[in-house]
Amino acid sequence: MLLQPHVKNIDRIRMFLGANEKIIWITLDDFVDLQTSPAYFIEPDDYRYTVLRPWVGVVENPVYHLSHTDRCYISKRLTG
Repeated sequence: MLLQPHVKNIDRIRMFLGANEKIIWITLDDFVDLQTSPAYFIEPDDYRYTVLRPWVGVVENPVYHLSHTDRCYISKRLTG
């Protein structure tokens, strides 16, 4: 079975909390900087923020607490 690139990239997704701790941003593991690497931003009014925020600093990669569907969606946005 041939997997779509965004499905293959799910394990490469990494999450970061913005400096103001109000924005969560997600990128791939080959992140360079926000000018050259794709990033997906999650604001506090997004239900995914509510899922992810409690896990910041608790687990290595909080993204795994999102549903598979959400991770696929974000990965697709990051991989084009």
